[in-house]
Amino acid sequence: MRSCLQSPIVKSLAWMMVYLFLCTSLNSYSKEAYASEDVSKSSGQVVYAPIYSHIYHSGGQNRLDLSANLSVRNADMENTIELVSVDYYDSDGKLVKRYLDDSKKLMPLASEFFFVTQSDASGGWGANFIVKWTSTKPVNPPIIESLMSGWSGTHAYSFVSPGRVIESSDQD
Repeated sequence: MRSCLQSPIVKSLAWMMVYLFLCTSLNSYSKEAYASEDVSKSSGQVVYAPIYSHIYHSGGQNRLDLSANLSVRNADMENTIELVSVDYYDSDGKLVKRYLDDSKKLMPLASEFFFVTQSDASGGWGANFIVKWTSTKPVNPPIIESLMSGWSGTHAYSFVSPGRVIESSDQD
């Protein structure tokens, strides 16, 4: 007669318990990390968001063109923010396009996006958006990130790049 510990059912249950323990531990750690983050409020920022209109692969011999979505999300639940400017720069730091003629208000939890087509390689591999926003009082800063996507044959590619604050107004 086989030992109870050698039973396939017991082995499966043991592995399931290990798996659940790890998932619970990692999930708790993850929640704890997010819950402990301090939220710094701001009344305005300048944010640099990297954009890749194309990337190189196969030892730099092949180029994959990408489309880019810039997402600006008002993360404040009570206050409006104002997008002052959204400007697109190429790899050499030259202005390619201004996406706003006038400032644009974003209501609480509202979002706006700006798009660069896959066929537009004018920005190059080192392109970026510079986003300037302001508010009449300190608010939760918006979430600003870019999503690049493209395809080649039967393969699709996508990745996200977060914006980074390069200048900030008064913070509380």
